[in-house]
Amino acid sequence: MTFSKLELIKNYFMTIGSKSRILLLMVALIASSDISAQDNVGDDSAVIYPASYFAEYAPVTALDMINRIPGMSVGNRSGSSGDGSPGSNAGRGGRGLGGGGGTQVMINGKRTAGKNNNAQTQLVRINADQIDYIEIIRGTGGDLDVRGGTQVANVVLYEQLSKTSLSYELLGDYYDNGQSEPGGSISYGGQSGDLNFLVSAAAEPRYESRDAQEISILGDLSLNDQILEDRIREQTTYTLSTNLDYQINDSASARFNALYAENDDPTIIDRLTIDMLGGANTQSWEREDIPGTKNTWEIGGDFEYRFGNGSRFKMLFISNENDNANTRERYDVLEDGSETKNLYLDMASVLQERIVRGSYTMDLFDGKDLEMGIERAQTILDFSLKLGLAGSGATSASHGGLVPVNLGNANTLVEEIRYEPFAIHNWRINPRMSLETSLVYETSEIEQTGDLYNKRDFDFFKPKLDYRFDITPQLQLRALIEK
Repeated sequence: MTFSKLELIKNYFMTIGSKSRILLLMVALIASSDISAQDNVGDDSAVIYPASYFAEYAPVTALDMINRIPGMSVGNRSGSSGDGSPGSNAGRGGRGLGGGGGTQVMINGKRTAGKNNNAQTQLVRINADQIDYIEIIRGTGGDLDVRGGTQVANVVLYEQLSKTSLSYELLGDYYDNGQSEPGGSISYGGQSGDLNFLVSAAAEPRYESRDAQEISILGDLSLNDQILEDRIREQTTYTLSTNLDYQINDSASARFNALYAENDDPTIIDRLTIDMLGGANTQSWEREDIPGTKNTWEIGGDFEYRFGNGSRFKMLFISNENDNANTRERYDVLEDGSETKNLYLDMASVLQERIVRGSYTMDLFDGKDLEMGIERAQTILDFSLKLGLAGSGATSASHGGLVPVNLGNANTLVEEIRYEPFAIHNWRINPRMSLETSLVYETSEIEQTGDLYNKRDFDFFKPKLDYRFDITPQLQLRALIEK
């Protein structure tokens, strides 16, 4: 049996005011009984899986390899994350570049300066023959580019690639209604002097055909109505991305990445409603046309400079946008085949995020280091809603030719400006014990304009202690106290 990221006790035990909480998370055990293929079994807090460990599984990409490590599971097909569509990360409410729990991924010891286009999505674009080894890091330290993960997966590539590499994947989905959809991906990467590059494109089908049946029954168990619905969504996700890594000199390096994705999902619904009340069995037909568009882009980059005394300065930036639009139009279908529109519902949202983060890390003395820095983030959500219904009154072309319905707060723009200074102290107590102390202060202003106006300011102090003890090379005790 394999255990990974097992939280035995997770308990909120105190609430302060209406916003601040104390989180006590004590005892996390990470264990694996499958250790025979690991290279190092000493007291180090890192476990290394060489490329030879994965040979029997015939992996094609880095994602194939990392998902073969006991207790590890990252990403999915075509490098998407979450619901499978690029841009889903930004829509989850994740703010800034905080470490977060779970497994974090680095490439050659560096995090990717991106949220939609991150290291997890990059794994599927790296060929397996480019990988020297995968390192699972269970400790903490100032040399890590990510914070707060239960464990960190560092994918280490060969320093010099003898040639560029090209990989491609063809796929096809076949559905039970007889519909088939092709797809595939292609990646081209390699090294030219001090420049490492990776360019990839993917088209992933997400066609959906769903038949549904609903029967409603009244309180006296008599039949009310029956609804039969046929829903077809024709969707293909197109993604184009690139990752560049340039070693300027022995002290300085820079990275840049970019992503663009289209994820349109037009949907057609045919609905039959049978009125069964009193045995009437009256039928009525409806059709819905729901064109939907989803566009995502992101650019990010970072610059790192290492001083002669081992200290490090790093600056990174991220800018992204997720543009979603959805229009729902519903029609009554008459017996002669003609249609009458009875509903128009239009929703559109644009979510933008801009992040800049700078930090300076220095060694205090053996086993101790300190990172200090500040993060600034701007998040903007622009949302609009239109509703038109059939009825008496003046119609509007902007509401689908129906009568506009006045909605409160139908048009709104919300903007948050956030600053987060931080100081992180790492102490390697001995080869088996480490302690990370984080002091983070967050101050933000959220302003809403549009149909309504509101403005609020927030201030939080968020200290954290993260203690880890390696009982054995495969078993770790973790204690986390966080406000």
